[in-house]
Amino acid sequence: MFNYQYVTPQQLAGFDRYKYSAMDTNPLSVYVMQHLWNRIVKVIPLWIAPNLLTFTGFVLILLNYFMLSYFDWDYTASGNVLFNLLFVISEIKQPAYRIVCCSIMFGSRIGRYEYKEM
Repeated sequence: MFNYQYVTPQQLAGFDRYKYSAMDTNPLSVYVMQHLWNRIVKVIPLWIAPNLLTFTGFVLILLNYFMLSYFDWDYTASGNVLFNLLFVISEIKQPAYRIVCCSIMFGSRIGRYEYKEM
């Protein structure tokens, strides 16, 4: 099992000529998001490490999980509409849900800035 060669020498030689190139042709990305990313990269200081941006996005998404677990510990907020109107949705939870929404959007997008910055 360990003596079997899965990749031939010709295939290994092909890795020397391989060059990664990716193009994002999604219209939303090309016409909207690229402009947003270019503006935000100008705001982010260059002394911040790119890995710190990715870690910050991860921490934001992790904090969102804990916040939602605190306010909706049994995950029934999206269940019965009548139950939601009467018991679950309160004035305290609405700002929490807005914070979670914005920080998930920011946390999932912050990884893209790392590649723009380089």
